Amino acid sequence: MDLKHLNAFLVVSHTRNFTRAAEYLNYAQSNVTTQIQQLEEELDVKLFDRIGKGICLTPEGERLIPYAKKMLSLSDEIKHLYLNTKDSGRIVIGASESLSIYKLPQILNQYKKEFPDVDIFIKVVGTPDFIPALANNEIDIALAIEPLMQDKSISCVFRKREPVCLFALPSHPLAAQKDIRPTDLMDMPLILTGPDCCYRKLFERNLLAHNIQPKIILATGSVPVIKMSTLAGLGACVIPALVVQKELENKELVRLDYDIDCPVYAQLLHHKDKWISPSLQAFIEITTQYYQTVAAP
Repeated sequence: MDLKHLNAFLVVSHTRNFTRAAEYLNYAQSNVTTQIQQLEEELDVKLFDRIGKGICLTPEGERLIPYAKKMLSLSDEIKHLYLNTKDSGRIVIGASESLSIYKLPQILNQYKKEFPDVDIFIKVVGTPDFIPALANNEIDIALAIEPLMQDKSISCVFRKREPVCLFALPSHPLAAQKDIRPTDLMDMPLILTGPDCCYRKLFERNLLAHNIQPKIILATGSVPVIKMSTLAGLGACVIPALVVQKELENKELVRLDYDIDCPVYAQLLHHKDKWISPSLQAFIEITTQYYQTVAAP
């Protein structure tokens, strides 16, 4: 049933005049007449008695009025509901642990200022799980720090290179050395991430290519544990620079002059078939702006 026909019916029933109804609706009179006739044909009833130049509602027309008002009211409620989805809703974000701790809070702080009624859920996701989580709709969007994800089912909103380096205390034996070689790391205590971590794999591969077996004294998936263990002097750690930014500024840690060929990127990803709701689009825009400004090197 066409809502425009119901609206025209209510206007005609109120004005009791097709000409005035047409002026109110900004239609041609013939258009209003046609809409009423189509509604009468659809319902198979007569809604108006046309006697001379005047019209009046039939009993069937009188009965239709409350239903027509109810349908138009529900239509307005539906429009209102979805016109305001940018200001409400629910977003499930999958994120790498390091980004969950050191980047996402700043992004969400800005987002919640603008959209306080959107419910945010954060799921810390490991390296092998981003694509399945997006494919299974377990998360709406992913903020990952990984090598470039190449998958036909995934759309990348943006990417930004994140340096992964070797960090240690200023008193570390290699802290003042320039151009550190893999052989210099022989028997050097190392604090690394878990075995599935992409940059750990690249780092170990580089050492093994030079026949160096890394001396791993601690391997953990917990970024805070890695950082605190390094600050305690247990060894040098391989970790994204964003994790130790404050410690570098405070000169609590230093970057060792060792080149790690580790092309990893902060990436904002969603499934290519994912419907981007207004609230999710707002999150994408705020996150992209953050990386273009606040997070810029």
